[in-house]
Amino acid sequence: GAISAAIVERRSPQHRRHAALAVIEIGLQERGRFTGVHARIVEIKLGHRLLLARGCVPCHYFAMPHALILVALLFQPATAAAEHEWRLDAATSQVHAAVPFLGIGRRTARFPAVSGSLVADPAEPGRFGLEVIIDARQLAASDALTTSRLRGPGFFDVAHFPTVRFSGERLTLRSPVSGDVAGRLTARGVTRPLTLAVSFARPIGRAAPGETIELTASGRLDRRDFGMRAYPLIVGSQVTLNIRARLEPAR
Repeated sequence: GAISAAIVERRSPQHRRHAALAVIEIGLQERGRFTGVHARIVEIKLGHRLLLARGCVPCHYFAMPHALILVALLFQPATAAAEHEWRLDAATSQVHAAVPFLGIGRRTARFPAVSGSLVADPAEPGRFGLEVIIDARQLAASDALTTSRLRGPGFFDVAHFPTVRFSGERLTLRSPVSGDVAGRLTARGVTRPLTLAVSFARPIGRAAPGETIELTASGRLDRRDFGMRAYPLIVGSQVTLNIRARLEPAR
């Protein structure tokens, strides 16, 4: 038979040695050799390094040259981390932007036309790419006049810059379900760094490739950084961006 599996145990040398000796101690040795085909933990010394192989290993594979095959398998590079992709569900996702108004209230703009994607490796949450693309032409406010002004040249200038894009490039977790996404926001042809505080409905580290991911994200920016300087005495400069996204597995 052939070696069906061989892996390197990622533990300290002391732990690996104790594990191997424990297996041997409970009766898996016969004059220092394994017999038959069994799933076993095997201790191998190679120079000053101590390795463990685990798999279905017939005893004759410990004779040369088959031992070299086992050692070669042990030194194979680790498989690259698996990244998976999710697509933003536009029908159930929302993007809002709110600004202070007259110093006593707030005005909110809604962006009903959104798309985007998430590429992530749940085993390594730092490997994270979030894209949210907003069709600014579909912006809607509480009344027709405000909507027209926000779409106009003093704000989003949708005739020349029809899209707003957030590109999240790195996730730093603060807990299994919350963290910060560092990225860049592009609006009116201007790109600025932006970090969003993000919360997940379930721990991102446990997300399976076929599962839906739900998240909320928020961040603050200065509209003047993007050339939006109209009505400074009426409309505040600090904008709060809120994203509620549902992401389905990409097909």
